[in-house]
Amino acid sequence: MKKFLIITVLMIFSLTICVAEEIVDKVELKMDKLEESMEKLAEKLTEEYGGKVVVSVNSSGSQKVQLGVFPKDLTLADVRELDYDQNYGVLISGVVPGSSASKQKLYAKDIIYEIDGRKVTDDKAFSEILQSYNPGDVARFKIFSAGKHIIKDFTFHAKDQDATIELATEQKAKKKSVDWNSFGINWIPRYYQLDDIADINGLVTNMGFEEIDDDGIFMNGFGFRIHAGGGFYLGGEWSWYKTDDKINHTVTSATATTNVTRKMKYSNNFGGLTLDKRIYMTKYFQPGIGFLIGAGTQKLEFAQSNGDYNWNDFGTDFDNSANNAMTMNKKYVIFQPRVDLYIPILSWLGIRGEVGYMIGYSPESGWKGSDYGITNEPNTKCNGLTFSAGPWIEF
Repeated sequence: MKKFLIITVLMIFSLTICVAEEIVDKVELKMDKLEESMEKLAEKLTEEYGGKVVVSVNSSGSQKVQLGVFPKDLTLADVRELDYDQNYGVLISGVVPGSSASKQKLYAKDIIYEIDGRKVTDDKAFSEILQSYNPGDVARFKIFSAGKHIIKDFTFHAKDQDATIELATEQKAKKKSVDWNSFGINWIPRYYQLDDIADINGLVTNMGFEEIDDDGIFMNGFGFRIHAGGGFYLGGEWSWYKTDDKINHTVTSATATTNVTRKMKYSNNFGGLTLDKRIYMTKYFQPGIGFLIGAGTQKLEFAQSNGDYNWNDFGTDFDNSANNAMTMNKKYVIFQPRVDLYIPILSWLGIRGEVGYMIGYSPESGWKGSDYGITNEPNTKCNGLTFSAGPWIEF
């Protein structure tokens, strides 16, 4: 009898194991098919939204809520395109068909900027806010949609208990990091107040000319900038100033007194690469901070002549000190930190103002002459405040 009971128990146990194994095989088969289906969905979404969709299957289920949207951080290009008047929020770049978002009328290019009074500053903050809700909760969304601010009560739904689809958009490798749709050029009228102009004016007045305005010089300039993402602009610019003057002067030698025409030219030029960060506070008030790094030159030219040369007496005329010329310059490596303010007027036109401070370093202690050496020359600086305001054209 005992043997019969033992055999019966073993048969039942074996049968149970067989049934369990068959159930496990079916479950594994079902999960394999589910993963295959999710992978096909991932491929479809990848093609449609231009990103990479990662699929993971979690048999234990998840109680986290889902919306069914593809959020991304706002860029300045997005803000301009949609005419959005705030400086925070997440942009819905796509909506999953049949999802909670689709059923509750959230659309691509909507901007979610507040949930139950909490600001949605970026994609990370958006995810953190969603984690505080459970299925069935209702939250009040503030959304910018089709040029209007709307308030919508959104009901959260649970993710599928058999599978969790994690949608993570990633930039394609072939996609450029630079937003070529944001290319700006501008004319830069600049006022440059040099700290150290006394050395130059001392020489200029010694040569009989009026001194250069020590309150500042007016420079013309040109610049361009390319939006590199995140409000950062890479670019370059060049500014220049040139003045010339001439006077009648008398040259006295041991043998004669000669009337001559004396000329003077002074130029100041600098340029280089720029990096700026624009801060989008409001649509019509966009301050920024940045710097320029490059090179600059100050140049002085003096010349005098008592008239035309005589071919037959060329040697004598050339020896006459009344005919003379001299060029000297000083070169610098420059760094200019600055702050600016951009005010849009039209979608492609605005006004940009800037205040900066020029800092120059010269690898040579003094001025260098083009044809002659110079002794006792001063180590003239090129430091000074700069102010500019001009039109900004953006494509």
